[in-house]
Amino acid sequence: MKITEYFAAGARLVWILYPEMGRLYVFNSPSNCTVLERSGQVEGGDVLPGFRLQIESLFEAVTNPE
Repeated sequence: MKITEYFAAGARLVWILYPEMGRLYVFNSPSNCTVLERSGQVEGGDVLPGFRLQIESLFEAVTNPE
């Protein structure tokens, strides 16, 4: 599984966006996942302190690339 490889390579946070499902999966480890809905907000936690982003903006970037 790629997520395991990302963490093995040193990643501390992995986001997987599923546009067709309208969800963002936030992994803090290969076995710890939080599922966020399109209308929610994602935070950077310990990796990106103070970072916040409306998830909807990620979907807009995927569906309306410029």
